[in-house]
Amino acid sequence: VITADNGEEGKQQALSHIPDIIVSDIMMPVMDGMELCRKIKQNFRTSHLPVVLLTAKVETGDYVEGLENGADLYVAKPFSSDIIKAQIHSLLSNRERMKGSFKTEPMLPSASVASSRIDKEFLEKVTGIIESRMIDSDFSVDVLAQEIGISRTGLFTKLKAVSGMTPNDFIRIIRLKKAAVLLSQ
Repeated sequence: VITADNGEEGKQQALSHIPDIIVSDIMMPVMDGMELCRKIKQNFRTSHLPVVLLTAKVETGDYVEGLENGADLYVAKPFSSDIIKAQIHSLLSNRERMKGSFKTEPMLPSASVASSRIDKEFLEKVTGIIESRMIDSDFSVDVLAQEIGISRTGLFTKLKAVSGMTPNDFIRIIRLKKAAVLLSQ
């Protein structure tokens, strides 16, 4: 557990540690929770992180604003610690279940495991590159990273966080999915 005293510090902590989940109050100094959530979801390195916003604001418009800013869960105060723990556990379990489904369901598109627009675009781009290079025997993780424009380590980190797979596994799954589509046709 990593703590921060304000939203700006929370953003810096998230960028330097890439946690599994972010739980933030909305009312904070320097940068509020809504802005923190928006910045987390708009950053390529952190866009996949689930964000839980805690607040005393319980109007429908507040819920909508929180969800529009990318919050995965919007929890009104006061709340039961048992309930929020169960909600967080469910959120993380559902994400892992989706990653598992992607590996085993041949017709499930790669973008289905994305939790944000940035992640969806990233997975679509990676999948497009892999599909366009299906018959290229020299295609490798290094070539994929170069075509995407990020380092091999950056590709590994982001792909593992978003899909639960290494780049080599992701390439293999996309090729198998394409083969399954071709066989079904």
